[in-house]
Amino acid sequence: MGRKQRLSAKDIRKFVPELSKEKPVYRLACGDALYLMFTLAGARTWQHRVRLPDVNTWINLGEYGTVEGTIGLTEARERQAVAVMRLAAGERPSAIKFGMGAVISAVKDASAGLTFEDLAREWMDATAPDVVPEVRRHRETWFKGYLQEPLGARPIALLSQDELIAAAESPLKKSVSGRPARTVPQSLARMIVMIFDYARMKHRELKDCHTDLHLPRLVRKTPPVQHRACIVEPAELGELLRKFQNWYFECRHPQTGLALRMMPYVALRPGELLKGLWSEVDFNKSIWTVSAELMKMRRPHVVPLSYQAMAILNETKKFSKDSNFIFSSAYSKKCGHVSLNTPIVTLHRLGYDTGKDISPHGFRGTFSTILHESGLFRSEVIELQLAHVDKNSVRAAYNHASYLEERREMMQTWADYLDALRDGSTQSLKEWAKSRPKAPDPFEDNE
Repeated sequence: MGRKQRLSAKDIRKFVPELSKEKPVYRLACGDALYLMFTLAGARTWQHRVRLPDVNTWINLGEYGTVEGTIGLTEARERQAVAVMRLAAGERPSAIKFGMGAVISAVKDASAGLTFEDLAREWMDATAPDVVPEVRRHRETWFKGYLQEPLGARPIALLSQDELIAAAESPLKKSVSGRPARTVPQSLARMIVMIFDYARMKHRELKDCHTDLHLPRLVRKTPPVQHRACIVEPAELGELLRKFQNWYFECRHPQTGLALRMMPYVALRPGELLKGLWSEVDFNKSIWTVSAELMKMRRPHVVPLSYQAMAILNETKKFSKDSNFIFSSAYSKKCGHVSLNTPIVTLHRLGYDTGKDISPHGFRGTFSTILHESGLFRSEVIELQLAHVDKNSVRAAYNHASYLEERREMMQTWADYLDALRDGSTQSLKEWAKSRPKAPDPFEDNE
C-alpha cells in the first residue's frame, strides 16, 4: 500500500489475514514502510522495511498488542522514527534492535531542539519575505489556534499521521474567532506539509522524516466554497448605487462614502482599494498601478481609470490632507486608512446582508458576471482586469500582454453603464450598449 492508504489503529484491529501452510506469513502494509507481520503460529510483529539495492531487509520493532509487553500503532511509529534516524546516522539494519517495552531514550536525543513548534516558527520566519503580511498573520493565527496545543511541544520526527489529521480537522469543531472555520482544514494540512518539507531540507537528521503529501486530501471534506454575495440584476444594482450616492451626501465621514462610490468602478479587492496610495495614481495617464505588496498574487496590477473614477479621486483629495493613503481615516491612527470593516458595517446600515445580498468583495463578482454575460469584451481582458492568473500555466508563462487599450475602453463602458443604472435604467449591459448614443466622430464632415 502507498502512503496515501496509511492505515489507522482501527483499520489494523479489524484486519484478519488469510494464512495457510502454503502461505504461513503475511505482512500488512500500514503506510510509510511500516508493516505488521502475521505468522501462522499466531505471532504479530511490527517491522520497518529497509530497501537495499538487491533485497528488502526488515527491522523488528516489537510485538503488536494492547497488553503489557506489547506495543500499539503509536509506539510502533515512534520506534520506526528512531530506526530511520539511526539508519541515517550510518548504523547497519542488523544492529538496530528494540527490547520489549523498552523506553526509547534515543528519541529525545535525536529530536532535542527539533519540536514541531520550533520548526514551524523557523519556517514562518524564513518564508515571511515571500508572502504578503496578511498571509503571515493567517499562518500565525492558525498555528496558535489549531496546531500549537496538540503538536507544538512534540518532536516533529515522532508525529503520526493520525495526530496531523486530527490537528488539521480541529477547525471543524472550534474556531479562533468563535465560529467553525470550515474552509481552513485543507489550508492547515498544506501548511503542515510545507513545515515538514522545510524541516527535511534544513536539518539533515530529519531527511527521512516525512509526512504524507496527500495529507490535504485525507482530512474530512469541507462544504463547498461559498462565493461572495453579489448583485447582478440591473434594477437592484441601480438602487444600491443610488444608496451609495445618498450615503455620501448625508454621512459625516466623506472618505467612507467616496470609497463606497469608487468600489464598483474599479473592481479591486477591498484591501487593495482601501490601502491604496496617492503615489500609485498617475493623474496624467489616468492609471492606478496597485503595488505588488497589496496584490494577492504579489505582482503589480494596472487599473485604467474612467472619467467617473478620476472625478472621485479628485474629490477625495479635498479630504485626504497630507495622508499618503487615498482613503485616509481621521479616526484610525493605527492603520491610517479607512478600515476594511467599514464597508461591511455601512452595507449593513443600508439594509444589506453581506452574506446573502452583497459584500464589498462581491463587486468583483458583479463586474465579472455582467461583463461576461454581455459578450461585449473578451474573457481574457475581463479576467486580466480582475488580476486573475491564467489557469493554463504554459499560456500564462508566455503571454505578457496587458490589453491596456481594450481594458481602458471596457472600464469606461462599465462606468457609463453604472451611471445609467444609478439614473434609473433597468436594461442589461448588452441592451444598454445597443441603445447607447454613439459618440460624435471628430472627423465627420459637418457641412
